[in-house]
Amino acid sequence: MKNNRRRFLKQVAGTLGLAACAKYLTGCTQAKAADEADLSLAGKFVTPKCLQGMPIHATFLDEVSWDIPHQNWGPVEWDRDFASMKRMGINTVVLIRAGLGSWIAAPFESVMACRDDIMYPPLDLVEMFLTLSDKHDMKFFFGMYDSGYFWHIGEYQKEIDVNLALIDEVWEKYGHHKSFAGWYLSQEVSRRTRNISSIFAEMAVMPKRCQATCRQ
Repeated sequence: MKNNRRRFLKQVAGTLGLAACAKYLTGCTQAKAADEADLSLAGKFVTPKCLQGMPIHATFLDEVSWDIPHQNWGPVEWDRDFASMKRMGINTVVLIRAGLGSWIAAPFESVMACRDDIMYPPLDLVEMFLTLSDKHDMKFFFGMYDSGYFWHIGEYQKEIDVNLALIDEVWEKYGHHKSFAGWYLSQEVSRRTRNISSIFAEMAVMPKRCQATCRQ
């Protein structure tokens, strides 16, 4: 009697299992058919040159001072990434910032001198990025330092001064790289606020003057 009951329960469980699998597979088939129908419908409205849109030839390099674990990649991983970017048509990379607040992408003496809470970086990411840019024949643009503090509290001249000193330091140390193509202003704003126009104006003139003079 017990054996018959056990056999019956196994048969019921097996049947329910097959029914559940069949329902799942049917659902997958229906979803796939719906996706294919959607694609087929969308295809009716695609313009002839939809795949000939604006090509992307540049991208940012996050120097991992904000929302990514710090120094999570080494030279090997970055080299692979540069090679992949090159294959995709990327020919320009932009260091999004030299640092933010306490975190910096390389041991910049000018930045470390302006505040006492700077975290000394274990890698010189700027040298690494420039070396890889040289290797993969890309242009490199250097992003400025964002204190995340001085210009937020109205001391915009300090924001300017530390970056002017940084420009001299960076150009002296890294300017020999053939890939060093220019500079990027990293302070992000949506309107004229906190004297940002003065910051941009002074910080934009100095690197152009320095680069033009040094490469004559």
